[in-house]
Amino acid sequence: MNKITRHKNRMEGSPSINNRRINVYNVISLMEDYSGDFSECFQGLLINYDIPQIFAIEILKYCSMKECKKVVDCNFCEQCILSPIYEKKISEHFENVEILPNLSLIDNPEEYNFIKGWEIAKKILEKMVI
Repeated sequence: MNKITRHKNRMEGSPSINNRRINVYNVISLMEDYSGDFSECFQGLLINYDIPQIFAIEILKYCSMKECKKVVDCNFCEQCILSPIYEKKISEHFENVEILPNLSLIDNPEEYNFIKGWEIAKKILEKMVI
């Protein structure tokens, strides 16, 4: 059974795929470069990661709707702006602020120019003919 799981002690709480060391953003980034015909991409996801097409689409929808923000006590994909890993990078935008903002509490993270997985996921879904 395919599922997105989140555990505090696995992958620092980021949403992982089938309890393995691949997270939602990893799948999205693998799909990002494909345009038009996604059959080769889906075949690669199935062969290399055992992720069928229907589940890959679920992953895109999960991210595009920022479902990760609904889970308490877990983290976000480490590559995404919502992850605490980006707090240091965000601090560059707040040079005179002593306390960094908690990114998971920022209402409009879209204001910052870092990786926004949900935007990438939305663009991929728009390109796809489902």
